[in-house]
Amino acid sequence: MRAGPAAVALMALATAATGDEWALVYTGESFRNLSGGLQEDSGYLGNLDATMEWRELSWFGDGGTAFIYVLGNHGDSPSEVIGDAQTYSNIDAPQALKLYELWYEQPFADGAASWKFGLIDLNSEFDVVEAAGLFQNSSFGIGPDFSQSGENGPSIFPTTSLGARLHWGFAGGVYGACILLDGVPGDPDNPRGTHIKLESDDGLLSTCEVGWEDKSDEGQISKLNLGLWRYSEPVARLDGSGDENNNGWYVAASHRLWHDWHSASALHGFVRLGFANDEVNAFARYRGAGLQWVGVLASDDSDALGIAIAQVENGSPFLRAAAADGVDLERTETAIELSYRFVVTEWLALQPSIQRIHQPGMDPNLDDATAISLRFELGLAGEP
Repeated sequence: MRAGPAAVALMALATAATGDEWALVYTGESFRNLSGGLQEDSGYLGNLDATMEWRELSWFGDGGTAFIYVLGNHGDSPSEVIGDAQTYSNIDAPQALKLYELWYEQPFADGAASWKFGLIDLNSEFDVVEAAGLFQNSSFGIGPDFSQSGENGPSIFPTTSLGARLHWGFAGGVYGACILLDGVPGDPDNPRGTHIKLESDDGLLSTCEVGWEDKSDEGQISKLNLGLWRYSEPVARLDGSGDENNNGWYVAASHRLWHDWHSASALHGFVRLGFANDEVNAFARYRGAGLQWVGVLASDDSDALGIAIAQVENGSPFLRAAAADGVDLERTETAIELSYRFVVTEWLALQPSIQRIHQPGMDPNLDDATAISLRFELGLAGEP
């Protein structure tokens, strides 16, 4: 049975009273490719997030948390118009309604550590750069070096897998975390609905991250994180010479470069590098960086202006394999995004953005693309 976004909203609101905190957010995005790419065209896409959280549970000890997240997507794909490889919009996904996350988290060691088990979005805790969260290009979420991996991607938007995570915090803001996940989230042949299929040849995706974070009452000041990931099930090399394990690593840093002590205005900068085994992956390297100015016009932190650049690079084995098939490709694709988000009311935010994409899809036959979008967020949240 299939249901639309309205049905999800009714489901969330009908059950909200049983949770400690609930939220319902609909994100809509109207876009137009002005020039270049595959074709000049426009469209619309939408994303619905319905979440509920129960806190201070005592199922396995004090302080447990349970969480459920229903996800709905619909509409057009900007990347099908632009032809880009990095995915223009981070809410671009096949039309579907699904249970996205369902997990239980339990703290231990006097709150210094916690474990989590269930359907988990890897990118909710790993490979996260808070200062990059403003931007709409998917590469500013999880890097394309990592998101390309696996038979059906890692356990990220829009399909998650069953897994277990351990997190440990140390003195001075140092932390370490590891997660084990089913290596093939959902059903690669069916993007609709929620599918938990634990096949013997799926293998496991393991990811570990260590980092340091400095926070104040005003939010994050600095963060440095390093992550490594690996699939246990070998995959075929691009040159057809056998099998090899799929693995990679990433490193990111962000820092509050300037802060107005008389207001919430602040300037944040970030940089991220990612690397993947180019014997089995198309993308070998990724480089991204950007600036975000919070509190541009508003006296609080309710608006933000940012500019960022994301560049993904094809590996030499992939380029050789493509050339052998008669396909000539460029080595890199570069996206530059300028975006401004502001809160209109407590339930509405608007965000116009423009992106310039150099060598979309690494296709030498495509002109550089310029695309614009206007995103809006409608949100409701509450507690009993």
